[in-house]
Amino acid sequence: MVTGPAALRLHGVKTLEWVTQVDLALRGNARAFGAVAHGRVYRSGKLGPEEIVDIGGIAVTIGIRALFDTYRYYGRLDALVAIESARHLHGFTAEDLLARAEGLPRSKGIVGFRELVGYSAGTSESPLETLGRDGIVRAIASGALDRVTSVESQVERTIRSEWGEPRRARIDAMLNGFVGIEFDGKSKLSGKFGAPTALTADERWREKQLQNVGMVICRFGWKEVVSGEYVRTIAGLIARFPAPRVA
Repeated sequence: MVTGPAALRLHGVKTLEWVTQVDLALRGNARAFGAVAHGRVYRSGKLGPEEIVDIGGIAVTIGIRALFDTYRYYGRLDALVAIESARHLHGFTAEDLLARAEGLPRSKGIVGFRELVGYSAGTSESPLETLGRDGIVRAIASGALDRVTSVESQVERTIRSEWGEPRRARIDAMLNGFVGIEFDGKSKLSGKFGAPTALTADERWREKQLQNVGMVICRFGWKEVVSGEYVRTIAGLIARFPAPRVA
């Protein structure tokens, strides 16, 4: 049975990395000991018929099992991206997933997996947003962002269009009520063959209107988020403007 990230993609869930190998779980209690062959990894573990579904003629583990196996085999961040993608794309709450997790085998990693589900958010629209939010929350907990007093996700503000009409602008994250964080994906940028190079005219107008009502807008891509540079940038900005500037 296909499980892990490959199964998640078949379920329509986003993954942190491109899927370059397929995890296969054997039915029943068969032991595979992580054998690898031709881009396939054979996994051991108890797998009952109630944990198997058919997607396009392919036998796949159910979603919650695929999420759990991703956590076990690939770690916290890969699992968090997939969990938050499942919540956003399919409308699951943390409680929904925890209820489904009740049917998982009591194997190593189940406690950590359940804690990660409880920690997850349903607002991240992309893997980059998940990593960005997670980095901010962890930086606050560690004291690296000790001046951040509030964190909001997918915040909406009313701005004016180029024709003077009111419209809603949504910001990926907002800190202390005035620092808007945008995690840039291709949808907000333009470039040849899909390579992001510059803000689209519409996105630039939107940003200008948000700045005109007193917000500070920070834009971060994969490089800044993965390196942690964006946390240092945010810390410096909050230190310069510690008080909210937007009513």
